[in-house]
Amino acid sequence: MLKKINIFIIILLFTLTACTPNRIADIGEVNMNEELVNSARIIQDTSEGSILVDSTFYSIDKAVIGTTSGKKITAQDLQAGSLINLKTTGEILTSFPGQGEATKVILYDDKKSQEISEAVRYILEHQPMGKIISPYLQKITDDQLIIHFFEWTINGKKYEATLNLKNKDLKVLEIKNEFAEKLKEEQEKALKDKKDFMYTGYITKVLPKGFRINRVDFTFDKSITFKNPKGESLKLEDFQVGDYVTAYHSRTSTETFPFKGTLYQLEQLMNNTPSTDWVKSLTESGQFIEPVIMDNWQEQDGTKTVKIIDIKKTKKFLYIVNYNHKTGKQTVKEIPNK
Repeated sequence: MLKKINIFIIILLFTLTACTPNRIADIGEVNMNEELVNSARIIQDTSEGSILVDSTFYSIDKAVIGTTSGKKITAQDLQAGSLINLKTTGEILTSFPGQGEATKVILYDDKKSQEISEAVRYILEHQPMGKIISPYLQKITDDQLIIHFFEWTINGKKYEATLNLKNKDLKVLEIKNEFAEKLKEEQEKALKDKKDFMYTGYITKVLPKGFRINRVDFTFDKSITFKNPKGESLKLEDFQVGDYVTAYHSRTSTETFPFKGTLYQLEQLMNNTPSTDWVKSLTESGQFIEPVIMDNWQEQDGTKTVKIIDIKKTKKFLYIVNYNHKTGKQTVKEIPNK
């Protein structure tokens, strides 16, 4: 009897010894795949002192940079396709792409992550959809990698790229953009609520019963509401010259300049930032008597640009004003007013 028991124990130990290593390896592989999908973010592009992740350029000049294995690396070791864990200040300037600051960048440098990183890089280099933004990991298996990304525009088309890791067969197809559809539904609802149009720009002047936002003088409707991007209520006193806002309004009248409109809801997108102080300085520095912003946009290197006209000058010259929020430097160039 004792002999039979010993033989059974030996067989059991042999079975466990033979099977356990592979099983543990399989579990580890699955867990690593899930870890990357849930936590890793993709560096889409790099430039001097910044990385493009999701839809934001993050400055890494002050960031701690390292690897998951504890190695010390530099910004030069970060490249398109790299998988990283990213910590930021949490503040992102409203623009496209956004502007933010990273505090820690940790590169996944294990063998599995490096293999997936190479596969991501292959997709970025070979995808046929033109200029894209915001690639992210969707699914990883032994045989394939799936990532999602968007066309390079706000609320643009969404795509799914599937790469066969064995033979590098790449397939890309358009898929449903849930965020864009949700935004469309919200805009349609805004129309039903008599918020007929949306207009985004800077507050440049406080009027007796309204605000000037870029080239439109808005008068408050008696039922006007003030909110932040989360939908939380604000007060009129929470807004100031220089704030970046979205105005929900009626059709504007173009018979006079600045144009006229009725404001139903004002949403504060950005305030108390260097850009706020800069826009405020345009109206208070004395360089312009009464500037009206005609257009505003964000350039990729972090420079904000506005086209303005001084409506108090006899000759209505147009000016291009560039402001770099990193250096605080501003340039003004006069252009023909056609």
